[in-house]
Amino acid sequence: MMGIVYSSVMDAPLRTVFDWHARPGALVRLSPPWQPVKVVQEASSLRDGTAILGLPGGLRWRARHQAGDYRPPEMFVDRLEGPLSLVLPWRHQHEFTEEGAGTRLTDQVDTLVPSFVLRPMFDYRHRQLAADLSVHKEFSSSALTVAVAGPDNAIRTAFTALLTTGGHRVIRYPTDEAVDATVYLSDNVTLVETAEGRTVRVRNGSLRAGPTWIALDDLCDIYLRALVDDQLDGMVNAVAPGNGVIQPERLLARDHRFRYRDHKQYVAHILPLRAP
Repeated sequence: MMGIVYSSVMDAPLRTVFDWHARPGALVRLSPPWQPVKVVQEASSLRDGTAILGLPGGLRWRARHQAGDYRPPEMFVDRLEGPLSLVLPWRHQHEFTEEGAGTRLTDQVDTLVPSFVLRPMFDYRHRQLAADLSVHKEFSSSALTVAVAGPDNAIRTAFTALLTTGGHRVIRYPTDEAVDATVYLSDNVTLVETAEGRTVRVRNGSLRAGPTWIALDDLCDIYLRALVDDQLDGMVNAVAPGNGVIQPERLLARDHRFRYRDHKQYVAHILPLRAP
């Protein structure tokens, strides 16, 4: 079978799920870590914008959104354009329908790529979206303006995308604008300071397997929690609870939900291990 139809139900209202896709950072959040691609440009609009991915060898994947197929909040469509489209047709339809209190998201891709090649990518995308929506339901009820300082690295890219897809506004530090909080990203201890005077110091675990390991997405979730949880202050250990050495006691006391309790669970999520 060529192409794929992939469908699952998200525990969020239709408008919430659609709007998530329309915000900056959506393509970053949905890109599987095993794929050798880089988000060069996100689409400025789901109606007629163009997203560009950088591929090995200097190639560019240009996905143009189709204005004639744009029906918010039920559907949007993107189609591959440019030189690659001459050898690989690609039309991706994103359809959203209400199902109970949730939303069924159906991805239909018409292409020459076999479904077993595409399935791991959509397994990842749907799980990632469901987890992000759950996090935002808990921590993104009010939109914040957040200044972010620190190096331009994978942590900053992932955290910024998590914030913006949740409806928050991110600006670079330093700034003269009034902000709700400032996050000073660091490899060791990340500092979160809110406008109300609350300070959280997040002692970062390692993103590599080991006794202080934590998944990148879990680290970003903890930063987001630190922004909004007024019962959290002082020093917090950001490590996965399944490591068995250092425990995130203060987070567990707040009933914090980790996406990955140990490295084995994380690897099962990010690697395309499903057989055809």
